[in-house]
Amino acid sequence: LQTPATLCSFAYFANKYDLDLSDQNRRIRGSDDGTSLHCSRLGNLCILRDGFDTGKHLFKIKCRVKCPNLSNQIGFLTNPKCVDMPNGKSLHLSQCPDIGLSYYLMSNGKLYHYNGFENYRRCYMDDECYEKGVDDYKEAQMQITDMAKKKQVAIQHSHSHSHSHHFTEIKWKNGDIIVLLLDCDNKEITFFVNHVLVGVIKNIPANYSYFLAVCCCSKISHCDYQCIQ
Repeated sequence: LQTPATLCSFAYFANKYDLDLSDQNRRIRGSDDGTSLHCSRLGNLCILRDGFDTGKHLFKIKCRVKCPNLSNQIGFLTNPKCVDMPNGKSLHLSQCPDIGLSYYLMSNGKLYHYNGFENYRRCYMDDECYEKGVDDYKEAQMQITDMAKKKQVAIQHSHSHSHSHHFTEIKWKNGDIIVLLLDCDNKEITFFVNHVLVGVIKNIPANYSYFLAVCCCSKISHCDYQCIQ
């Protein structure tokens, strides 16, 4: 994998005042003492300044410290201004309609997609239809009770995976590097952990700009992520 030409800075935050920012806003660390709150109440969403809708863009995120109690998320979303919404302090990359679309890797090793417009989430590892090909996938979706909604989602995202396509669960830990390749030209996002392939998400919608985001805990010693070359 090539070295990123430039390093982007974090510019959008669900709660900036609970973070210690350094390295020109490329490194985020939790600063909340969290003495009275559980980690689930101290989640934070940190989004890079620049979004992309064309070209190929490589990102490398060093996980120096992750929360031991809260599932961390790294991926892309389409609405960085979601942090300005009334519920901005409780945002994450799943089940929050204000974020738009998201594609992300959780620290549990699984890849997810969330459609905020449909309030619909899927896990690529758990979806057996992916291994059957797009025709079987559409047929299976038609058997679900809410057929109209599921069919619309399937059409919108055009899941045309081959029979050989698969995903690998890799849980990341402290010291690991999460690598993401956003290929807007080919409508793909590729995820790696320490340069080991987790999977390729194909046919992402082309009419959006994608912003890299990290969902983490704001507690001291529970969060330390950095954009690196």
